[in-house]
Amino acid sequence: MFRRIFASGLLAGLLAGLFVAVLQQATTVPLIQFAETFEQGGEADTAAHAHDHGEKPHDHGDSHDHAGNGHDHGEGWMPEDGIERIFYTALSSVVIGCGWALMLVALVAISGRRLDARSGILWGAAGFVATALAPAVGLPPELPGSMAAEVDARILWWIGTVVASAIALWLMVFTPGRIATAAGIVLLALPHIIGAPQPDHFGGPVPPELSAQFVAVSLALAAVFWTVLGWLAGMFWTRFGQEA
Repeated sequence: MFRRIFASGLLAGLLAGLFVAVLQQATTVPLIQFAETFEQGGEADTAAHAHDHGEKPHDHGDSHDHAGNGHDHGEGWMPEDGIERIFYTALSSVVIGCGWALMLVALVAISGRRLDARSGILWGAAGFVATALAPAVGLPPELPGSMAAEVDARILWWIGTVVASAIALWLMVFTPGRIATAAGIVLLALPHIIGAPQPDHFGGPVPPELSAQFVAVSLALAAVFWTVLGWLAGMFWTRFGQEA
């Protein structure tokens, strides 16, 4: 069973990660690179303003989410544009894909439910809701230069939302009874009732139209990723089960 989970998860995550990495180069990456030109311009204006008033430039430590991955700007090492950046973006997508795929297949094994290519798509849809759609209600994907709350607070809220959403879906789908369904609905809404951490003020150099496009494209890309991941996981799970 362990070998089946491991092999199915790794292969599904590898292929789904590579697939979404190719899509990223044509969708979200150009938007990020375009937003970085506004971010650099905004930093230059801020530095000039501070210099004119004899002040020390303020480092906001802005960060953004790229298809569910956090990226810090302004500090630390960053890959060079071109092959190096493409490689690390693809590597990140593959590693994350393998991690999610292993969790998905393990949850299916724990549930005792049948997993094939068709049901895998449904599991993938649940993964999309729990890890992308629900968190995006409070913390939508962010471009470089966007105003954001503290990183630690956002990470904590994101993890809590993912866990609560996953448990809520499990209760509503796999646990019979009205009480379980009601508890699932409450859990699904709870992180949003508490509220996601928000910055002190909104704004920034990035045009809101560009940010809105990035949110829409990122969510669409996440939906494609989870659909492909679930389909591949189900297909490999069935195949390795037949070989055993």
